[in-house]
Amino acid sequence: MRGLEVYFDGKFVANLQFGRAVRLSVAPGEHELKVTNTLYTQKRTLRLEAGQELSFVAGNHLTGLFAPMFLAVGIGPYKVFLEQSP
Repeated sequence: MRGLEVYFDGKFVANLQFGRAVRLSVAPGEHELKVTNTLYTQKRTLRLEAGQELSFVAGNHLTGLFAPMFLAVGIGPYKVFLEQSP
């Protein structure tokens, strides 16, 4: 399965493998979070207040008719998801 490259405000911050996490401390204001597996990308614009904490979950998932076949061989067009945690 593909790892995920994480960028914050255009700067590379981590290459995440399954089950890994990254924590960032950032200044208040508007920021961009980008997660990519080099094939698919998801971006979010964030507006943070002083002292505010946000949490996101990201990963790869297979979709479509041929997903079971790709899953069986371990390769395929894994799409990226990026969701804010409650």
